[in-house]
Amino acid sequence: MPIKVKKYRVYLPIVFALIMILGMWAGIKLSPQNDVHGGMFAPAGDRYNKVSDLMGYILSNYVDSVSKEELTEDAIQGILEDLDPHSQYITADVLSEVNEDLMGNFEGIGIQFRMESDT
Repeated sequence: MPIKVKKYRVYLPIVFALIMILGMWAGIKLSPQNDVHGGMFAPAGDRYNKVSDLMGYILSNYVDSVSKEELTEDAIQGILEDLDPHSQYITADVLSEVNEDLMGNFEGIGIQFRMESDT
């Protein structure tokens, strides 16, 4: 009887490892492929290429000089404006100004004067 128990101790971890490997393999094969690596946000997708191609065309063929950063910021602003009235794009400069007000670093002693005429 002790020999049979010893065999289980040797083979049981191997069986569990094989079951785990089989489960991971099945999970990879059965998962949707467009969640992370494909779909709408894939860098090589058609939707991204349209915007990228348009930006390249404008930068190389437009009569006036255009800033790539300005075009990008305007494109982001336009996309977010179409979502809903509550979505808003905040540039890095504006964000740093807003965060500066929220940091809690104040100067002075906080006194306010109000002039009232008593007569």
